[in-house]
Amino acid sequence: MRIKTTTKTEYQQRINVLVEYINNHLGEDIDLNKLAEISGFSRWHFHRIFAEFLGEPVGTFIVRMRLLQFAKEQNIQPLSFSPICLYHDDPKVTSPDKLRTDICLEVAPSVCPKGEIGTKKVLEGRFMVALYKGTYQQLGAVYDTLYGKYLPEMGLSLREVPSGEIYLNDPRNTKPEDLLTQIYVAIE
Repeated sequence: MRIKTTTKTEYQQRINVLVEYINNHLGEDIDLNKLAEISGFSRWHFHRIFAEFLGEPVGTFIVRMRLLQFAKEQNIQPLSFSPICLYHDDPKVTSPDKLRTDICLEVAPSVCPKGEIGTKKVLEGRFMVALYKGTYQQLGAVYDTLYGKYLPEMGLSLREVPSGEIYLNDPRNTKPEDLLTQIYVAIE
């Protein structure tokens, strides 16, 4: 998505207002329609613009912020600083407000879950693993290649387990084209 500089600055200001609102209301139900209203974008455009500017869907961002707030409040030190995301739905066929995502951090077994925060074992079993270098916005094309080309060519079958991603560097201090993402696709 190409955006004029003046429009980009205005959009960034709107996104900043949303991020502040979300961070100030993490303990509450956050209505996506209200976020769209606050942003001044239509509901549909709001989801696309939010994901374009922050590199992740709004629901994923909210869950990640809640997880980080929980870890901070409980004085939990993650064993790894690489967040793990598990995606239950295909964004090509599921509307943005219906996408389901789990955001995970590796923690010590002694950590006790609380509220919406739980523990689970993730990325167990057999996976096809790919390392991708580039912007998060292009991950959809990477998945298309994995599912449409490599899985069939390799004769692999999928398991009924969410796909996963591990983000190997921090997007806050890494150029978008240098971001590293390890992709896990569950196979039989």
